[in-house]
Amino acid sequence: MFLVLGIVMLITLGIFITLYFVAPHSEMMHAFETKKSFVITQIVLLGVATYFFGAHFNGLHEAEWRESWKYPATIGSEPVTYAGSKTNVGIVINERPQTKELYETEILTWALYKELKLEATRKWGGADPLKKVLTERTNEKVPYSYPVTFQFPKEGTWKISIIADGNKLNEIIIRVD
Repeated sequence: MFLVLGIVMLITLGIFITLYFVAPHSEMMHAFETKKSFVITQIVLLGVATYFFGAHFNGLHEAEWRESWKYPATIGSEPVTYAGSKTNVGIVINERPQTKELYETEILTWALYKELKLEATRKWGGADPLKKVLTERTNEKVPYSYPVTFQFPKEGTWKISIIADGNKLNEIIIRVD
């Protein structure tokens, strides 16, 4: 939406500049009483367009770090809540992880994998990535669960990349308090 608004502002700016050179005595150009008011209007239009483009690209960057959706599931007979994809891979989030405390959870998959590699990175850096390799499953029914333990060194937003057979299955975004 911001991209469209930015383009509209640039088109309006282009129309005014074109009219300034092609038809300086047109009715539209008479709306500006002085050359200074025309220049100020063009600067404001350019500033607003720049703001809209910045808002658009900032939104794209922030969307990459938006917390993952949460879904209900059942492991054995126990109901759990997990974050991630509805039918691909997820991480059990029954409670929010705490900084510098052991967080024991499970990775859920809907396909069987021999080995899962996990890499957790913090938004804006400031902490070394956490890497884990999972090979042990705790159940033999869908969804398959792989136990994992994390200890997040800093609070913030963390992205957990899950890789199997060299392919990235999913990226799960969670908030650590």
